Amino acid sequence: MLVEIARRMTAAGYQIIVKDHPLQFGFRQTGLLERLKAFPNVVIVPYEVSGNALLARCGVNVTATGTLGLQAGLLGNVSITGEAYYVTADDFVVLRDPSDLETLAETVSGRTPPVPLRDRQARIIANLLQGSFDADFFSFKDFDPAHPNPAASDLGRRLGERLRALGPEGEDWHGRHMPRGGGGHDGSPLN
Repeated sequence: MLVEIARRMTAAGYQIIVKDHPLQFGFRQTGLLERLKAFPNVVIVPYEVSGNALLARCGVNVTATGTLGLQAGLLGNVSITGEAYYVTADDFVVLRDPSDLETLAETVSGRTPPVPLRDRQARIIANLLQGSFDADFFSFKDFDPAHPNPAASDLGRRLGERLRALGPEGEDWHGRHMPRGGGGHDGSPLN
């Protein structure tokens, strides 16, 4: 889909700057980058170039689900993304289907900066907080089963609480859809 986005957006006159995720260094198939470079107005930047620096200079960002999409939205840029965890209605251009590409250039050119930006930021942050919970996410570091970090158990319990409320109406899907006794063992986050 990325190649098709580049094809359509360059045809509409946009310059495309491609920044690969730094953790992809050595893993990305070079064929993808070669296909992108074949389009006019496409520039591939080195891994050392900061994503934040690019966001400060670009009005439009495209990512599947990456955090640069979130950052772009918070900065007031047009953020084109897949159905990412941070997406809020009207604050992101969400690609759900390949047919969405047919009107992508027009959709992007018709977007105006959010006024006021603080309202958009508040919506996005509120959405993120709805799916978040407080825990020590580094409790796994140097984990020793003989001497477990109490924060690891706390993280498991909190995660279990959130998982139990995943039904569309907040119902306990695990209680309804797990086999009898499933998740009932000691240490299970579903207890």
